[in-house]
Amino acid sequence: MRDPRREYIRLLQRSVDRFTPEAGQKRDATLIGELADAGFVKAETASDASGVTRAAVSWGVTVEGRLFLRRLEKEIREESFWSRAKRWGLPC
Repeated sequence: MRDPRREYIRLLQRSVDRFTPEAGQKRDATLIGELADAGFVKAETASDASGVTRAAVSWGVTVEGRLFLRRLEKEIREESFWSRAKRWGLPC
């Protein structure tokens, strides 16, 4: 399973403009729904009878979403091998 942060980064970057997950992309729809619930994207979602998001459409990232995107990108960057090597003073 991929790092959820990378999934959120991918979806936030794509949501700068209008973005609709393709049919069958239930994970993307669910993640867009989570981002919308948290106020990071402007979106509409459709849930099934059990409340699970099955479809979504987003039409932009909020200011909070942009800040969240930058924070996720920074976390990923700081966890990279080269970043840790530099922090410990290894020549890169």
